Amino acid sequence: MAKSRVYNYKNNFKKYLLDLERPIPAPGGGSAAALVFCMGVSLVHMAFSYCGKIKQDKLAKLKSAKKKVLPFIDLDAAKFSQFMREKDKYRKTILLKEAVDISFELVNTAGGMLPLLKAERKKVTKYLFCDFLAGIEFIRAAVSTAFGNIKVNKRLLKGKLFDKKISKADKVLKKYDDLIKECTVIYGRYF
Repeated sequence: MAKSRVYNYKNNFKKYLLDLERPIPAPGGGSAAALVFCMGVSLVHMAFSYCGKIKQDKLAKLKSAKKKVLPFIDLDAAKFSQFMREKDKYRKTILLKEAVDISFELVNTAGGMLPLLKAERKKVTKYLFCDFLAGIEFIRAAVSTAFGNIKVNKRLLKGKLFDKKISKADKVLKKYDDLIKECTVIYGRYF
C-alpha cells in the first residue's frame, strides 16, 4: 500500500498572504499577479502532463515561462517598495519604469504561450479540462492585473513606445478572453 502524503501548503503561503493583506505598499497586485500566473501555468502543465499527449519540448516551454515569471513575485514587491521610499523625482521615475517593465514582461511571457495553449487545448482529457481552464483563467487574471498596473502609470511614463506596449498588452488580454470563451464551449461539451 502506498504511503499517504501529508500536505502542508497553507503554512508555505501563510506569511505571504498575511503580508499581502497588510496596509503596506508591497507585496501588492503585481507580486500577486506573478504568483497567480505561476499557479496558472502549473495547472496547465499538470493537465498537459497528465494526458500524456503533449511533447516534452512543449512542456519545457511552460516550465520556462514559469521560471521566468516566478522571481517577479519578489522583484515586483521590491521595486515598488523602493519606489514608495524614494524621495528623488528622477530616481522615482526610473524605479517606476522598472516596476512597470516587470508587468510588461509578464504580459509578453503570457502572450508567447498563447499559440501553445491554443494548439494543444483539445488534447486535454475531459477529466482535467477544468484544471486546464482554471489555469488559463489564472493566467488571464495575471495579465489583467499587469495591464492595470501598466495603465495606471501611463500618465507618469509617456511616449510612443509605452503606448505600443499598452496596445500589445490589450491585445494579449483580448486573446486570453477569446481562448477562455473557446475553452468554455469545449468544457460545456464534456458535461
